[in-house]
Amino acid sequence: MGLIVQDVVNPFYPEVMAGVIEAAEKRGWQVVVGSTQNDRDGELALVRSLGRQVDALIGFLSYSDAELAPYLEGVPLVFMDRHQQTSHGVVDVDIETGVRQGIQHLVDRGHQRIGMIDCPWEYGLSRRDCFLAAMEELGLPVDQTWITTSTESVASGEEAFAELRSTHPELTAVFAYNDIVAIGAHRAARRLGLTMPQDCALLGFDGLSFGELLDPPLTTLHIDKRRMGQLAIDQVDGLLLGTPVERSLLPAELVIRGTT
Repeated sequence: MGLIVQDVVNPFYPEVMAGVIEAAEKRGWQVVVGSTQNDRDGELALVRSLGRQVDALIGFLSYSDAELAPYLEGVPLVFMDRHQQTSHGVVDVDIETGVRQGIQHLVDRGHQRIGMIDCPWEYGLSRRDCFLAAMEELGLPVDQTWITTSTESVASGEEAFAELRSTHPELTAVFAYNDIVAIGAHRAARRLGLTMPQDCALLGFDGLSFGELLDPPLTTLHIDKRRMGQLAIDQVDGLLLGTPVERSLLPAELVIRGTT
């Protein structure tokens, strides 16, 4: 099996990799891992080169079915975290329900002015879309300037939170694209002398284990990343047998800790 991830340094992906490897080993399969290093320009070349070495591919990929087809050369594919229509296998995350649950939790804690730190990577339904939909559904005010962007790194999350706090001190809570970004925001809040959640609440996404080690610990929307990898192997099994596979949908479950 071939597995393509975006960044082996991001702790999200090793947990997915562990799930893929564990499920593959039970079938006597080997797994070859490749990383795009968050470089979309190298994605298609990696699909072609890795695809020629394996019987099937699992990937966090951004290109459409039509764009990938010449590079796949008929190799079965399972998309990970894909929020749009495809003819291939898919293991997806129910981000819409998860984000709605997270924003509702912030509202229940008394927050009305909620900002977001976004990362411009997803294709199809995005976490930003879900955030805006949840805010509208709950009748909350929202301003596009309450949403800032960062890359998927601690340093960028720190910078984005500091900027958001400087330009919009009226925000009482911030939803971060993922836990990596949220950890940067957490660090910025501490550096600015803010007390969480009293001065500003913080909500992450992904449920990385080291969010528990922060002070205060990070409230997050948790994804079972090992299960995500296992479901991908289950789908590959079906594709190799020539049987129809249905999209697998994982929940993003609210884990309440100290930052809210």
